[in-house]
Amino acid sequence: NRSFTELRDAAGKGDPVAQRLVANAYLTGEGVKQDLVEAVKWLRLSAEQRDPLAQYVLGILHDEGRGVPQDLREAVKWYERAALQGLPDAQFNLALCYAKGEGLPKDSKKAAEWLLKAATAGDSQAQSRLGLAYITGNGVERNPTEAAIWLRKAAYPPGEDAKAQFFLGRLYQEGEGVTQSAAEAVRAFLRAAAKEWP
Repeated sequence: NRSFTELRDAAGKGDPVAQRLVANAYLTGEGVKQDLVEAVKWLRLSAEQRDPLAQYVLGILHDEGRGVPQDLREAVKWYERAALQGLPDAQFNLALCYAKGEGLPKDSKKAAEWLLKAATAGDSQAQSRLGLAYITGNGVERNPTEAAIWLRKAAYPPGEDAKAQFFLGRLYQEGEGVTQSAAEAVRAFLRAAAKEWP
């Protein structure tokens, strides 16, 4: 474990990981006084050197207006840079931006494409939303069988997404994309209810 002084020295010499770690310390106030301006400064230096985690966090700060003015276009820029490097959390956030039309024009097809990337990488929220997209045909061709595949991935460990459990239960209840099974439907509904969803 490097001390903060050593990290700060490495960050000052241009090490992008050290820059991100220094930024994180300033963001959380861990070992130093919390300072969002200083956090953004170090994050930007790291993000400009293509550190995907720094790019993602910088996107979140712009999205939420923390330490910088809220700017959804700037958030999208950083989410996209991290997403293109394969960071599932950034891919998911970029998909949400496309789905809602935040920071760029609404595009349900591109939203589904980014959800697929994040879902394939194991992001349970993306798996759940992709499953719902296949139920409704939002951005993809309606396909209950494909919906069941993605909802099942999201519903079981490690993700155990309550929304996915509920909608998987609905598919079992209706026999859409899966063999109709009241027992499986009840099991899925009970798992969702245990998480107080809906």
